[in-house]
Formats: sequence, C-alpha cells, structure tokens
Amino acid sequence: MVHHGPHLAAHLRTRNGHAFRSPMPTSRRSSPATKDMTGEDYWLPRLAIYTGARLSELAGLRCEYVRLIDEAGSGIPCVVIEPTEVRSVTTRASRRCVPLHPELTPFVTVVDAMRASGETRVFPEMTGKYSVGAVYSKRFGRLLRSIGITDRRKVFHSSRHTVKDKLRAGRVPVAVQTAILGHADGSVGESYGIGYPASVLLEAVSKVQYPGRT
Repeated sequence: MVHHGPHLAAHLRTRNGHAFRSPMPTSRRSSPATKDMTGEDYWLPRLAIYTGARLSELAGLRCEYVRLIDEAGSGIPCVVIEPTEVRSVTTRASRRCVPLHPELTPFVTVVDAMRASGETRVFPEMTGKYSVGAVYSKRFGRLLRSIGITDRRKVFHSSRHTVKDKLRAGRVPVAVQTAILGHADGSVGESYGIGYPASVLLEAVSKVQYPGRT
C-alpha cells in the first residue's frame, strides 16, 4: 500500500501566514506565484484540499465547467468534471459535479474574469509533452521543497485522502462521499438515477474544515 503521508492543508501557508508566495523557477510561460490569487500554484492546491479532485481533473478544467448549478432558484457554484481536450476521466463515476466549498468562493470571480477575456481553460499554462497532471505533479514537489517541506510522502494526491478523512469525520454518508470523490462503488443500484442534488453535495463539502488555516 502506498502511504501518502500527512495532509497538506497545514502547509498551505509559510511562516508569514501566506501560502507559496515566492516565485518558482519554472518555464517562462508559467504564471507568477500566488500572491495575487491567480495562477495554478495558488488555486490547484486549494481546490484539491476542498474538493478531493484528482490533479488531472483540476489542471484540465475548462472555464465553462466552473458554473452555477441552479436549484430552486438558487445557483450553487460547482466544478463539473468532464473529459476535455487535454485530459480524459478515469471512469464513468469520475464524471461528476462538485460544489465549491465556501472557502473557494473567490475562485468563481477569477474564472469569470478569464472567461470574459476569451480564455477557455482555467489553467492554460498546464500544457506540455506529458499529461496535465504529470506536468504539475513534479512542479508541486519542487514547490513544497522550496518552502521547506521535504517529506516526500506529501504529494498532491495526498489531498484526496485528506478530503476522504474529513468527510468521514463529518459523518457524511459513504454514497455521498463516493459521489464527491468520483469513486465507483460497484453497486448496480448506484448506477440508476441522476445522482445527488448539488445542495446535498454542498452540505457535505462544507464539512471539510481546516481549523486555524488562513
């Protein structure tokens, strides 16, 4: 069994309380670091620790897949996981809608601005010879080491395990956890219907909390 180590949420800030503020030595086309709340180094880790989504699912997001899901007249901001031109999804269960945690509300504004400027992908710099997930995975490892986190058990995928643990701790039903994380539970019954309402999923996602994190 692969041990993914302690969760990453506590490390989303440096000694001065702000996460990943120093620019990284990456490609020339890379976004600046994270001090202005834009770019993949700011948003990918934060999205991961609140949605539990896979790195490739987040790195390949299209702007159109960050949208309001209307329920009874109220729009719930969601990330919709669907195949895109830069990445596929692993299973049928991977195609899903994940409401954005209240801590991620500013992300909607960022994506709206990108969409208005004509951008189609949320993280357009995530391109290269390999998959969008592979492109960022190594970069994230360097990013952690640049702020003094040397435990190599801490990887981007650790966030999925962390979110799973948080949902368990919040006593979220297993079937709802599965819907949020995009796991296939193998039961025939779960393949029927259209899934859980966004409001139910939002209630569950909101139970993912990191006390003391700023």
